Order: sequence, then structure tokens, then C-alpha cells
Amino acid sequence: MDIQSAPVIVTKTAEGFHVAVKGPVHTNVQWLEQEFARVVAAKPRHVDLDLGETDYVSSLGVGLFVKFRRGVTDAGGTLRVTSIRKKVFSTFRFARLDELFKIEAGVVMEDAR
Repeated sequence: MDIQSAPVIVTKTAEGFHVAVKGPVHTNVQWLEQEFARVVAAKPRHVDLDLGETDYVSSLGVGLFVKFRRGVTDAGGTLRVTSIRKKVFSTFRFARLDELFKIEAGVVMEDAR
């Protein structure tokens, strides 16, 4: 059974939102999907996505991040990844999402030991 206990922290900013995902994203993503839907519904001009405390993203989670980005950009906003763990970045790169999300090298963090 896949239990997701890690939160997502959504903070209002001057231009939109800062969204910090804390912990792994497995197959039980309803908690994350609900928060992303709230952010998209607000039609922010900009969203900062912080994956610095996320050490694993499943393929279902990857799809959810793509859907989130599409929701933000379809409403005229922008989404920027502000930090991402090296392991998660490798997953994104394998799926070529590093190009879609335009992740800059400076935001890739070493994995926690």
C-alpha cells in the first residue's frame, strides 16, 4: 500500500505562488493533485516550484508535474523550478522534461546522504 505522508506547502507571493513539495511522490498523488488544482484555479502570473526536499518522483508524479505546468502556462502564467535534487533531475532529464521545464544547472542540488 502506498501511503503519502509528505506535505506540499503553497505560499502566496507577489506574482503568484511558491510551491514546495516535501518528500517522495509515489503513486498516491491525490494530495498533490488537489493542491496543484487550487494553484492553477487562481491563475497566477508566476509559480516557483521547489523540489529541493523531494527525493523520488514516480512516473505518475512526473505526469502530474507536466499537467501542473500546462495548467499554469495555459492560463498565461510561467512556472520555474527553483531547486531540484540530482536524483529527481535525472528522472526529469530521462523523460526530457529538463527541456520542458527549462531547469537551470544552478538549481540542481546534491542528494541528501
